[in-house]
Amino acid sequence: MLIDFGASWCGACKELEERTFPDPRVREQGARFVASRVDATDDDNPDVADVRQKYRATEGLPVVLLFDSHGTEALRFTEFVPPDRLVAAMMRVQ
Repeated sequence: MLIDFGASWCGACKELEERTFPDPRVREQGARFVASRVDATDDDNPDVADVRQKYRATEGLPVVLLFDSHGTEALRFTEFVPPDRLVAAMMRVQ
């Protein structure tokens, strides 16, 4: 599973959306994952706060989490991740 926490006001989040996630190599590796995006634009929303708390994504944005096939968090990114780096990380997750 891949969870992307982002917000409309987050510059690095927009960069992920525009540069990293559309990259063909990321999309190819991404086919192995169930992907979910959490829109944390309204950080006063209690539902958003609950999900951020559950996944310990409370310090800042973006947060990109990769989970292995057993549901264990395998990798966590807390900044913009270039396509090459995300692809390499995704390839390591089983």
